[in-house]
Amino acid sequence: MMSALSERSEKSDSANSSQIRTPKPVYVCSVCTDEVKAKYLCQPCKKYFCEKCKSSHTSNAQNAKHKFTEILETESETPDLSLDLAKVSSPEIQKTPPRVVTSVTSSPKNTSRSTGRAKNHNDHTVHMDYGNTPRGKYSKCQRHPTKDIQLHCVECNKIVCSECIVEVHQRHQFVSIEEAGTRLKGHFHTILAPVKTFYHDELETAYNNLEVAEEQYSVKTEQTIDDIHKRASQLHEDIDRIRDSIISSIETKQKQDMDEFVTTKEVLSDRLAQTGDVISRVENAIENDNDTSMLRAEHDFTTLITNVDRNLTLREPKPARFAAGLSTEERVKDLFGNTVQADEPDNTMATWRMRGDEDKLEISKDLDLSRVLSVPVGDGQPIHTMVALGHAEVWFSTLSNSKQAQLFGIDGRIEKPLELEFSVKDLSVSRPGDLFLSCFDTRCVKRIRLNGTVETFYNTSPLHPLGIHVLRSGSVIVCVVDQISVNMKQMKPYSKRQLVKVSKTGKVIKRMAYNLDLRLFTLPFKVNETVDEEIVVLDKSSKDKGRLIMFTRNEQVKFVYNGPQSIRTEYPFCPMDLVCDNFGHTIVVDSNNNAIHMLDKFGKVLRFHQIGRDWIDIPWSVAVDNRGLMLVGDSAGTMHILRYLLSS
Repeated sequence: MMSALSERSEKSDSANSSQIRTPKPVYVCSVCTDEVKAKYLCQPCKKYFCEKCKSSHTSNAQNAKHKFTEILETESETPDLSLDLAKVSSPEIQKTPPRVVTSVTSSPKNTSRSTGRAKNHNDHTVHMDYGNTPRGKYSKCQRHPTKDIQLHCVECNKIVCSECIVEVHQRHQFVSIEEAGTRLKGHFHTILAPVKTFYHDELETAYNNLEVAEEQYSVKTEQTIDDIHKRASQLHEDIDRIRDSIISSIETKQKQDMDEFVTTKEVLSDRLAQTGDVISRVENAIENDNDTSMLRAEHDFTTLITNVDRNLTLREPKPARFAAGLSTEERVKDLFGNTVQADEPDNTMATWRMRGDEDKLEISKDLDLSRVLSVPVGDGQPIHTMVALGHAEVWFSTLSNSKQAQLFGIDGRIEKPLELEFSVKDLSVSRPGDLFLSCFDTRCVKRIRLNGTVETFYNTSPLHPLGIHVLRSGSVIVCVVDQISVNMKQMKPYSKRQLVKVSKTGKVIKRMAYNLDLRLFTLPFKVNETVDEEIVVLDKSSKDKGRLIMFTRNEQVKFVYNGPQSIRTEYPFCPMDLVCDNFGHTIVVDSNNNAIHMLDKFGKVLRFHQIGRDWIDIPWSVAVDNRGLMLVGDSAGTMHILRYLLSS
């Protein structure tokens, strides 16, 4: 009787299950191209494998420790409800051993089934009411839709029902759902803390920085476009002014020539009238008068004809012709200007790279310096100052011809010198192309505009200007001193050594001389500006010794460079000139050691290159363009073009 009831109960359960369950799925190997039936499920990868592909998968060292679950004929996939508690149940995290549930209340409905299988396992059913909780919709087992989930299998990391325990998870270790959830919450709290810190401290900061950078980028881009329009307007104004000047000179000449035409025509008219009158009188006498009267008037007629002036010199004025200047695209670009790109965008976080792998210039690794061209440009005297004009030309001046400024082309071409009435101590070029000159003897800074007009930009009297540089903002920074002593130790307490910042209109903005009652400079000799708009000053402390001082934007001393500390040099560091390129480098020429130093923006030595005297005979001046070329003027009056950056 009992066996019949049990058989009927099992048939009823089977019928109900067949009405509710979906068709049994067939799992196919995720690797094989043919539809090969899968036998295993890789838990970490959530992929199905056949026997052969499983062996291939585990042969990889990274996958060797992956756990596999064997797929039985009746097993269906249950990845959606599986909980990753492998780390929770590990000895490092699990403070107490999992509680194995071995005694729970069995379901009356399945008494006969559970009783019949009790010899092989302890199959029990736990009644958990999820209907009134948010988890109620997850309370049913996916493999057995009519069964409630009851336990969490620690070994398989799955939530299971009583049927799952019987079919797949025999002799496994179980904990209650609540205990598993509690441990998982604790684990999530542990691993979530650094993520929240990263989110709040770094990601939000990076995002805010990007928003600020985005706003600044737009503002600076608009400012750049506005500068381009202003530059174009200025060029238009300059061209219009030059045009009007040329036309005015032509019109003045035309007026003079036209007056000369009128005067000449009047002279010719008078001559015509006089000559016509003589001819008429003589012809009338021949035709009308008798011979006696004509003989009596012979003397008068002869005198009249003889007095006609036949030596007439006339000057025919020629109109002016216009010879158009050379306006190649390259020269127009150099005149107009170009955009300057920063070496690399600032990273919002140290671990992020906010740019791609686009081409850029980098310091040469195999060749520190490679010679491109060497051209004698002086008469054996040092080239004491130079400044690049765009990427194709450079202005320079020599000691022997300090009242001249010459234009030198990268291709070796030398333009006709610009004759001046004053000696040049240093040169600088503004973005519009105006040439600024430091005039030590006349105690002023001169400016030569593009139209050739020479004007006094800033009067430094009673001090003398030395180094000069036009900043990116358009302001001018000038090194001024009261005198140059051969022995720097002769400097008196009242001696003046200053760095003066002058506005575009020639008005003093700021003077720098002291820091906490200590002198900043012994003899500020040259000055330049980095790509980060920081000021670098070449300060001579004696005739054959000096240093570099870099100031931050708020005019605080950033570092002082007295020469390379890790490199033993034969002579003291004696800087003669410096330049800052568009890639964040500061380059200085050292006459004592016949060397070129390259520093980064923090004062670290990137390159120290000693040059043979057979190549460069004591470097005196230096300039760079934006294509990786360096120009060095030496004491023998030779211009050397070197390549110091290579395109990656």
